[in-house]
Amino acid sequence: MLLELCQVNKIFGGLHAVKGVSLGVEKHGRPFAGAVVAPALRMWWRGSTDDRAFRSEAPCSVSGTSELGKAVITTGLPLRGRAPEASGVDLITRLSPHVRDIRRCGSAAIELCMVADGTYDAYFTHTLSPWDTMAGAAILLAAGGSFERVDHSNLPCELGCNTALRETLRGVVAQAR
Repeated sequence: MLLELCQVNKIFGGLHAVKGVSLGVEKHGRPFAGAVVAPALRMWWRGSTDDRAFRSEAPCSVSGTSELGKAVITTGLPLRGRAPEASGVDLITRLSPHVRDIRRCGSAAIELCMVADGTYDAYFTHTLSPWDTMAGAAILLAAGGSFERVDHSNLPCELGCNTALRETLRGVVAQAR
């Protein structure tokens, strides 16, 4: 098997305290396998698209939530240091009335894993570097979810969710342009 790209990332918290580490592998241009360790949460995830996903060695899968109004969304939209039109605040503003809640934990890899294990129903943010999302995206795909890049107001975004919410969320993002 030829692995095209391997991404390793330290997951940082406030003032550069290391919160964990992620390792992601890409195959044929798509996330293939990943491992994410979050010691502060006493949790870890692993998975590959040719097998399945695990949280702390128990098999996990995405939620079955199919109604946007019952969905808990997580986002890593960088708000600080950006102009409002470049921050994604407009997308949060337009999306929030349609969902149960929006949360933010600070790590794209961990947020994607929490969608993979059903803690959250969906994830979105501006497109980040591959080392930020590769591991979590692979685990999400292995858990039966979807991960893709979409455009919002000429800003590339990443959307990860269970397949039941995918088209509805894509529609809300498209309408928010």
